Amino acid sequence: MADHVRKQIRDAAKTLLTGLSTTADRVEVGRTWPLPQDHQPTLLIYTRDETIRGDTTGAAPKVFRTLQLYVDAHVVASTPPDDTLDQIAKEVEAAFGPNQTFGGLVIGVAPTAIRQETKAEGQRHHGFCRIEFTIEYRTAEGTPDVATP
Repeated sequence: MADHVRKQIRDAAKTLLTGLSTTADRVEVGRTWPLPQDHQPTLLIYTRDETIRGDTTGAAPKVFRTLQLYVDAHVVASTPPDDTLDQIAKEVEAAFGPNQTFGGLVIGVAPTAIRQETKAEGQRHHGFCRIEFTIEYRTAEGTPDVATP
């Protein structure tokens, strides 16, 4: 049996975001990765809430799903990180562009919110940016491991 489509979506997001100019290969799936004190710009990808509604009309009942996917950018710098966070957000939004299907897994993806925080500790500035996306996808009833058109 394949992984739940949620996991497949997270893995596809990691593939899409690996190699961006600011974060390079520093992309991890999961929100609890410990980052070194002086780390390079890094992305963490995870999912949270999902709403589900069934459609039992037709020969093959489908389950319509709306998933919240989060991309967290973490930056440590010697200057305020606002510009770097904005650059990362631009790169992430472009990678998840308007026609992105995550390899055929999703029927829609849209950014819904960006939250940014910065703080300074001594000579270091810490920046955090959470980019929220709403992902829509479908599965056949009883098969949450297979995305359907």
